[in-house]
Amino acid sequence: KIVDPFNLRELEEIIKEELAVDEPSLIIAQRPCALLKKANYTGYAIIDKDVCRNCKLCMSIACPAMVDKGDYIEIDDSLCNGCMLCAEKCPFDAIMKVGGNDE
Repeated sequence: KIVDPFNLRELEEIIKEELAVDEPSLIIAQRPCALLKKANYTGYAIIDKDVCRNCKLCMSIACPAMVDKGDYIEIDDSLCNGCMLCAEKCPFDAIMKVGGNDE
């Protein structure tokens, strides 16, 4: 099965399905490298500090743009590629995308 690794829900679902079967299986995670320069600027993520509860679930994806400042999490916009995996992890909807060609 082929899956987009940035679609965490689908990826987790497929992994669970494939672990449940007895025969060998193959999961292909396919997506262009996030570090490649794109002609279409997609923007970057920001954290609304008024909404964020500092639960640090967004840090679980080990994104180099996410910086733990102790009392709050900061996203370095120069390192953020706009994939929004951090927003998928946030249970408080404190992370949103800004910028990009589609704005």
